[in-house]
Amino acid sequence: MKTIWVNGCFDVLHRGHFELFNYAKSLGEKLIVGIDSDKKIEKDKGVGRPYNKMSDRVYALMSLEAIDEVREFTDRDGLVELVKEIQPDILVVGADWKGKRIVGSQYAKEVIYFDRIGEHSTTNILNNISKINKLSKEGWHITYYTARGGASSIDYTELTSKQLNEWGCIFDDLIVGHRDNPKLPTKPSYDLIIDDKAKRIEEL
Repeated sequence: MKTIWVNGCFDVLHRGHFELFNYAKSLGEKLIVGIDSDKKIEKDKGVGRPYNKMSDRVYALMSLEAIDEVREFTDRDGLVELVKEIQPDILVVGADWKGKRIVGSQYAKEVIYFDRIGEHSTTNILNNISKINKLSKEGWHITYYTARGGASSIDYTELTSKQLNEWGCIFDDLIVGHRDNPKLPTKPSYDLIIDDKAKRIEEL
């Protein structure tokens, strides 16, 4: 049975993470994910991180079909010891690690680099939130709109609001629904719309 190892913070899960996990699992039978402790993330990323505490991050990861086991490490030495203990057949890291020293790689039979699809990253997400928060502080009225729940008619307003607040998003209104469903709110007219079909956040 081939064992695959992946590690990271996995604080704010996004598409890039799911693609990584699915790819890693396709390489073997057992995928073990190592995650940084809360204290390590705060030390590395700064006060206010992680957004999601350890127990929540473990729960989210273990809810994914691709992941078989989650292990915590508190520092660099702890990470090395975990990889040494597991002795994975394959250690998967992002392609941006090419040419760099990969912690614990000496205890893996093989290292495979995963090429990201698009610009999905936790850092980019948090930077984008900061840009929109800056607009709010400058006096803009901020409305977040999501089609979440449109197909199923499930009301995700409370869950979405909680998620946005946990991420530190500043907003005035939240619209949850689908424009093709007459029973749910539609997108009104705005001075500025930011999404992948109008103005991208990177243009601000």
